[in-house]
Amino acid sequence: MQPIENGPEALVYSVETTRRLLCLSRAHAYAMCKSGAIPTLRFGRVLRVPVAAVNRMLESAGQRDS
Repeated sequence: MQPIENGPEALVYSVETTRRLLCLSRAHAYAMCKSGAIPTLRFGRVLRVPVAAVNRMLESAGQRDS
């Protein structure tokens, strides 16, 4: 059975999907998750990244604090 995460109503992405969207290496993506730079949810041993968090990161990219 295929995961639903890539469907149009996805609420969370895997770290792998997130790293591909953000063009990051696997190691860098997991380091950013560990540091909190990429917000994650933990379900047992599985990490998921909220789609809303990725969207906020992309919307705020390039904006500087005033």
